[in-house]
Amino acid sequence: MPSFYNKHRISIAVLLLFVPAVLIRFVLPLHFPLIFWDEGLWNLGAKHDVLVGDPFLYGWSHAFLSPLHHFTTLLLYSLFSPGLMISRWLSGFFGVGIVAFTYLFGKRYFDRPTGFIAAILVGYNSLMILSSRQAMLEQEVTFYMIAAAYFWFHSRPMLIQISGLFLAAALLVKAYALSLIPALIIGQILFVYPGTSNLKRGLKRVTANQWLGIFLGIAIALITYCLMFINHADLFLKSWLGHTIRRQDLLFMGESLDKLWDPRSVFRFLKEFTLHCPDLLLLASFGAVFAIKNKMTRAYFLVGWIIFSFLLISLQVYRPARYYYPIIPGLALLSSIAWVYFLSSNAKRTAIQNGIIILIVLFCSLQIVRLLPYYREGTHTNKSMIQASTWLNNNLKPGEAVLSMYQTALLIDNPIIPAPPFLNERWRASNDPEIVPELPGARYCLWTSIKAPGMNPSKLWTQEFIFNNFVIVKRYGKIVTIYKVKNSPSDLEADHITVKQLSLQKTSP
Repeated sequence: MPSFYNKHRISIAVLLLFVPAVLIRFVLPLHFPLIFWDEGLWNLGAKHDVLVGDPFLYGWSHAFLSPLHHFTTLLLYSLFSPGLMISRWLSGFFGVGIVAFTYLFGKRYFDRPTGFIAAILVGYNSLMILSSRQAMLEQEVTFYMIAAAYFWFHSRPMLIQISGLFLAAALLVKAYALSLIPALIIGQILFVYPGTSNLKRGLKRVTANQWLGIFLGIAIALITYCLMFINHADLFLKSWLGHTIRRQDLLFMGESLDKLWDPRSVFRFLKEFTLHCPDLLLLASFGAVFAIKNKMTRAYFLVGWIIFSFLLISLQVYRPARYYYPIIPGLALLSSIAWVYFLSSNAKRTAIQNGIIILIVLFCSLQIVRLLPYYREGTHTNKSMIQASTWLNNNLKPGEAVLSMYQTALLIDNPIIPAPPFLNERWRASNDPEIVPELPGARYCLWTSIKAPGMNPSKLWTQEFIFNNFVIVKRYGKIVTIYKVKNSPSDLEADHITVKQLSLQKTSP
């Protein structure tokens, strides 16, 4: 009885260590970090689907890029209501799931201490915490990827097939989940044996059930994308081409595509990783070298996951640092190999062992402290966005659309005309008389002028366009402004303007 009591007391104490890591993903969801424009960008289609039954309103087509995220968000919005808070909580749940699967992976394929330390490192990683508090896709795709890896290496055939479902889910959230497939195959080839001189013989180590799992994942994803293409071919192609080889939005923001292939651009994500968790990078490097040197074949998959993810993401035109967040669980597992080695090699030296544990606690504490600048920035600026959105919610007519930046798209209750493509359309039209803009007008515009270095013709034109066509109604803080279109419809006329009527209007630049 005493041993049973002590065992469960230790288990409860261990679980309590994760309570702050879980809570920090959910408390005060709108306070920090700063509301990012992709949060509105990825969820606007689901919001319009709930409000007016049209996820492609105003040509919005991001559902084709991440269909599973769209349908998951649509279900969530249908059960509750569209909003930024509920979307941020969804990301938080995926973040908690990542911590859980990191522990399970480490425990099953290494040992319990490795899984526990890795889960701690992921749970308190400041980048993962910030990402878990944003309504974007990184936590979602990372959850599906690590779950697919966990089940794919399992010994039970039924569970291996479950990995195919998780792989399909990852591919239907972000296409760069493809990087997981070669990592899985090479990881299995080297999973039991440290090497092979014959590729054909090595491929035989991949079981029929594992091949079936990969086939199942790819097939489900391809069928889903094909069905969406058949139903909306033009929008599908426009969306995928616009976010791959064209990237017109980058040109609109003044980026030079030539500079994107510069080595400094390719490795730019390391700046953010080094700023937030340099110790994780250092220890992961040591853990990888130690694992390979000691033929810890189960670590080969983790190394492959990191390498193939880097290669695939680096081939893309647009690759912000957050695209690399899915490798953090792999870095944490490699780091935990290093931690366990230090702990076990000094097992008889209690002082050193305790010192290492203190270092882990210090690491987690510093990661929490690292969030303070984001808390200060978010609480100040997000408050202005919320206040401006609340004013619009109280002054817009039912069903009346509003021109808005992506940051406030989920804070406003009404349908949203996305401001960047609206202005982009007029920017191109100003240089090409043959282009006739098809986006509708609106009485109000909510503008967030996030500071960006440099000036270019499109930014200058945007300022002139706003000055010539809008008047200021209210300002909130330094960057949030509500404008009203000059010569806009009167309130009486606005009573009769519905979102469906607006969608049929054409406005000239």
